[in-house]
Amino acid sequence: MRPLCSALLAAVLFASGAAAALSPAELGALFDGSRAAAPGRDSAAVSAPASGDLDSWLALERRIALLKMKANISPAGAAPGAVAASPSRKDPDYFFHWRRDAALTMQEIVVLYEQSSDPDEKASYFKMLTDYAGFVKKTQHASSLTGLGEPKFNMDGTPFNGAWGRPQDDAPAEEASTLIEFASALLKEGHKDLARELYGSFADGIKGDLEYVSHHWRQTSFDVWEEVKAHHFDTETAQRQALLEGAWLAEQLGDDGAPQWYRAQAKLIEGAMGGHWDAGKGYIVSARDQDAGLGGKDSGLDAAVILAAIHRRPLDARLGSGAERGFFSVTDARVLATAQALTDRFRAQYAVNRRPGEPGVAIGRYPEDSYFGGNPWALLTAAFAQLDYMAAHDFLTRGEIPVEDADLAFFRALVPRDERLRAGLTVTRGEPLFDALIAGFNTQGDSFFAEVRAHANPDGSLSEQIDKDSGVMTSAKDLTWNYASVLSALQARDALTSALSARTSR
Repeated sequence: MRPLCSALLAAVLFASGAAAALSPAELGALFDGSRAAAPGRDSAAVSAPASGDLDSWLALERRIALLKMKANISPAGAAPGAVAASPSRKDPDYFFHWRRDAALTMQEIVVLYEQSSDPDEKASYFKMLTDYAGFVKKTQHASSLTGLGEPKFNMDGTPFNGAWGRPQDDAPAEEASTLIEFASALLKEGHKDLARELYGSFADGIKGDLEYVSHHWRQTSFDVWEEVKAHHFDTETAQRQALLEGAWLAEQLGDDGAPQWYRAQAKLIEGAMGGHWDAGKGYIVSARDQDAGLGGKDSGLDAAVILAAIHRRPLDARLGSGAERGFFSVTDARVLATAQALTDRFRAQYAVNRRPGEPGVAIGRYPEDSYFGGNPWALLTAAFAQLDYMAAHDFLTRGEIPVEDADLAFFRALVPRDERLRAGLTVTRGEPLFDALIAGFNTQGDSFFAEVRAHANPDGSLSEQIDKDSGVMTSAKDLTWNYASVLSALQARDALTSALSARTSR
């Protein structure tokens, strides 16, 4: 895709209702803020970005991400509620409703719905969510090849029955979690009838997905990357979370017997998840018991583990989170160890990460990746920023940071010249090292965002991948999941900034 000129971009933004969001000065800043070459330019023109204000770029990118994410929800020619993975229809063709991508995207819409105080804006988000819920029910009743394990649908809601990796059992779990969060928001507003409608029955709605998850979690399925059929850490995390949230919602709506069943299955999934930790390797192995799909993923390292940690956040107070906190969360030593192993591997593996002046580390899917040449992904680089912000916020709230053998290397990367760090140490609030570690999380998170900025297209758009050698955006343009990932990471950054400000003001 050729880069848009300033005038054309301005016309697009004004036509789409974003005139009030972006001033001419901000438009100019957008083009000045990124030095990455656009697709089609000579790779020699690509360089790390000039120094500048990351906060200003992120404020602008937040608006661009929201605008572009919303443009892929119920786009022209699609059924209401369908979410296009990308508008790209060729090389690659991503103009499909992938259930996983759609659920994670609509999760961001739920957050925006809950945060909004503007009646018109809130009504707009409400329509997006109710359209999405209707589309979900439509696909649940479609005659697809694997029922609720089906990974994607055509944008009109008809089944995609071509050859594909199926079933993909993270999809119904992600779908259920998003709709449960929407139902929870409706319950807080007193709309129990609407929440009950979302809950559905054994055949559809939230309950339809929960029944599928609770009866199929033991089977192998294809992973988030749609390549390997096995038992996957990311899928199991999504399934466990959906069942715990579903148990809470079932209690609110008086679905007798369901809460006990869902919680019992979630507990069994916990036992299975523990087997993914490989103490010898020092990280969480993503897939176990592979029985089909792509071979050669021998390391077991996969950034999907980090997606698992950040997407399934500890259940909040209204969902009864007390006992769930910490289970493979963003502060779990095994998760942090895995993040460090992935960062180290990709720093060494990708030429783009070894360039002088590169602000951070571009993160890929897994070391053996060859899809589209095997490159870093924008959404994963943003996800690693989110991990840092969320972990810092959690440690700040707890007031202590335990250092274990497993995550010692991670913490040493945050404060590389501090000799006080050692395994077995618990750093508490009030100690200079505590402040240094929290600052290290914040700085490292920002470095991942700076890396996204370094390679974003000049108009702020993000394609699926970052070429590992040249640094240009490549593969599917305007990947919807990219924008959801950026917004989610920014919300985590906001939360950390607020917590740090509150602490300073005391």
